[in-house]
Amino acid sequence: MEKEKCRLCGNRLEFVFSHFVLEKYKVNYFLCDTCELLQTEQPYWLDEAYASAIDAADTGIMLRNINLCKIASVIIYFLFEREGKFIDYGGGHGIYTRLMRDVGFDYYWFDKYAKNLFARRNEAVKSKIYAGATAFEVFEHLDDPIKTMEDIFSYLEKKTVLFTTQLYGDRVPDPAAWWYYAFNTGQHISFYNIKTLHWIAENYNLNLWSNGCSMHCFTEEKISDWKFNILNKFNKYIFSYVNRSMSSRTMSDHQILLKNTGM
Repeated sequence: MEKEKCRLCGNRLEFVFSHFVLEKYKVNYFLCDTCELLQTEQPYWLDEAYASAIDAADTGIMLRNINLCKIASVIIYFLFEREGKFIDYGGGHGIYTRLMRDVGFDYYWFDKYAKNLFARRNEAVKSKIYAGATAFEVFEHLDDPIKTMEDIFSYLEKKTVLFTTQLYGDRVPDPAAWWYYAFNTGQHISFYNIKTLHWIAENYNLNLWSNGCSMHCFTEEKISDWKFNILNKFNKYIFSYVNRSMSSRTMSDHQILLKNTGM
């Protein structure tokens, strides 16, 4: 029988362990020797896993989006084209997009699986008009990371993607100890370490910044590690300045929605 091939680089994989997913499917996990992507076998259970786009156990969804809004706001404001249009790729129900528009950024939403509830009339269009993208808690869900990267880039005039995914470190984590496998949800199928991210960056001739844990950025722009690190570390304090400096879109969006609905 032909061995499984890496869903990122196409090279052969080595089996590392098996575990039950969704409490009923025994799934094999493999490691790529080349790019070090840790991954499940082909995920035949995804339709069941995504019966609900947002898992019921995700009690941290609001707090996470608030924190991500603060981090992304200061990074975009000081390092990228703050007046440009941005897309939140894999934006869930639009919470983050709404928060970023409330701050004042010209943000748009896209998600293949979820319904836009909080950023209506701000759906992204397929055109290279966006200065950058965010993709928070997306990469660990991907069964074809290259195809998704190409799709993200199809929206962008410049290849700048700020994203989150929890890195697994220099060895495969113990299945009994690492929460990020999320076996019960069945939605996390691809896991990265810093070598994997460097492989992606080199494949697209991009620069990489990473905080070494969960926040990362691919960009064509020149990377200033110390600026990224300061903005990431002190975002809670710097955000208040950014929030005061921007002009919120809350009321203007409200008026547009009222006009379009005839209220």
